[in-house]
Amino acid sequence: MGTAESPNNQIARAVSWLREHYRELFSLAELAAQVNMSQPSLCRHFSRITGTSLLQFQKRLRLHEAQRLMLTEGKSAETAAYEVGYDSPTQFNREYKRQFGGVAAPGYSKNACYKGSGCFIGQREKCGGRVA
Repeated sequence: MGTAESPNNQIARAVSWLREHYRELFSLAELAAQVNMSQPSLCRHFSRITGTSLLQFQKRLRLHEAQRLMLTEGKSAETAAYEVGYDSPTQFNREYKRQFGGVAAPGYSKNACYKGSGCFIGQREKCGGRVA
């Protein structure tokens, strides 16, 4: 007789799946089926265990990856937005500002700094302390 999987393990599987597929749109029904939970149970346990909703979790994964692409690979905000799964650079910028307290500058380069963008503060020494 098989043992029932704990909600913690099921949520861990959901988190793992989201980390691998954060760029994609996903169906709550499909994810719930993958981790062998009902949709309401998945949402309830996910929020309880992670402290955030599935959508917010995916959004944060996308935003952090976009920030990494801009900072380490010199990608523009628009390119990074598309690469992490956003269809709208405007929506990306709005969510980026909410998450990080500053804008993702459209023409970002590794050697530039942007006023109000906390994620670029560490870059100031590269541009002589000047803020564009």
